[in-house]
Amino acid sequence: MAAASVRKGRLALITLAILFLGPLVLAYSTYYSGWRPGGQVQKGHLVDPVKTLPQIMVYDSEGRGLEKDLLHGDRWTMLYVGSSDCQSDCQRTLHNMRQVWKSLHRRSERVKGVYVATDRVGQGALDAFVEAEHGGLNLVYANPGKEREQSVQWREFFHAENGAPEGANVYIIDPLGNWVLYYTPRDAAKGMLKDIKKLLKLSNIG
Repeated sequence: MAAASVRKGRLALITLAILFLGPLVLAYSTYYSGWRPGGQVQKGHLVDPVKTLPQIMVYDSEGRGLEKDLLHGDRWTMLYVGSSDCQSDCQRTLHNMRQVWKSLHRRSERVKGVYVATDRVGQGALDAFVEAEHGGLNLVYANPGKEREQSVQWREFFHAENGAPEGANVYIIDPLGNWVLYYTPRDAAKGMLKDIKKLLKLSNIG
């Protein structure tokens, strides 16, 4: 009887382990195999297969070139690409990015926000706005003198090649520099937060 009870207990423990750990292991393995089931992410728009960001040099407000691994680094990235004239849609998107980042709490150190401005027409106002309202956001610019060329590169990568709609989108980049998800202004910030939490939980990188 004792041996039967032990076997029954072990079987129950194994069953519980499969029920609780099985979905996590499956989700992790499928994410890095490139397969994307439709229900894997709750609210974001999946990029399938994922696309590696092009090596486009970015610059600070003084025109100094920054390290190329800003978008190919050791953290997950919430990326916004747009004009330096940050109006209502842009401001709302940045607000959502900030709220998502704050809501990650201790896990926020694994995520960074990046704003790539594809021109410098409104640079002064944008610099002041980001400093006042979005401390911690990485604000970078296209190559001085080649803004139009780089703007086309960013636009073609995210829109023409991969089908994301034009607009104030947030692009999720993994720590290896792969574009994996995007969110349009119509997508709720709480959905983005839920998805990022899930990615951080399942990923051992970043």
